[in-house]
Amino acid sequence: DAGFARRLADDLERIGLACWMHEIEPPEVDWAGGVHPALTECTRMVLVLSLATQHEPSVERAWTYFREKNKFVAIAQLAPIAPPDALRRRPRFDMTADYKPAFRQLIASFYE
Repeated sequence: DAGFARRLADDLERIGLACWMHEIEPPEVDWAGGVHPALTECTRMVLVLSLATQHEPSVERAWTYFREKNKFVAIAQLAPIAPPDALRRRPRFDMTADYKPAFRQLIASFYE
């Protein structure tokens, strides 16, 4: 999943969108009071939903923070799994079938 996330971040940066990519930290890492500083500056989140990320606590904390702040969250889906209930109504894009059209639709959703 890290390879896909890096590709997605590179493609977003290539079209002029600055990216911060969340890395899974060990449990002892403190996010400066619970929220990584980058999350306060970002206005949009692309959650890479996969078997590896679906139950990862630090990923859940990140999207929960965004949701609570009414910030935009889109889902780049890498596995045929249901998103968390709190994100079911967020835009979802199947990135496994055909990446380029899904990437274009993802970008379009940023501006709707």
